[in-house]
Amino acid sequence: CQCICGNAPKEIKHYALLNATTKSCGCLHKEAVKKMGQANKSHGMTHTPEFKNWTNMWDRCTNPNNKDFERYKYRTPTSMWRDFAVFISDMGLRPSKYHSIERLDNEKGYSKENCVWATADVQAQNRKNTHNLTYKDKTQSLAVWAREFKIEPSKLAKRLKLGWTVEKALTTK
Repeated sequence: CQCICGNAPKEIKHYALLNATTKSCGCLHKEAVKKMGQANKSHGMTHTPEFKNWTNMWDRCTNPNNKDFERYKYRTPTSMWRDFAVFISDMGLRPSKYHSIERLDNEKGYSKENCVWATADVQAQNRKNTHNLTYKDKTQSLAVWAREFKIEPSKLAKRLKLGWTVEKALTTK
């Protein structure tokens, strides 16, 4: 395809054209990022993990060429977070290198009220397809329980599929 901006022809998947998920060669996204970046030049955090989380969040929600766009296009961040300084003011620095941005309610967008810094284990428990188990009044994902009880996750899943109780599946050697 030849983009209207005049850039060299670019190969586009046929379904992206049919579904109208690709609207340019990438120039529209670059332009939008450039506009967002105008307000963010003075923060001095361009090469930080927080800035990378922020740009990735915006990219997956607004860039039709992002592989995750279809899942995130309705979870756009609050317009106040177009300014990275406001995002950092609301969220603060991430607590460790293991933390990234997490939405508390997956049906809602990114905002101060709906986001926290969370580890991958915590985020895994917030997915729609996560198999959560409750044992002794504590609910965790199957993967977290498996690690805690030193059981292969596939073995734990198989035990449960065979009808074992959660207690028996976790505590049987």
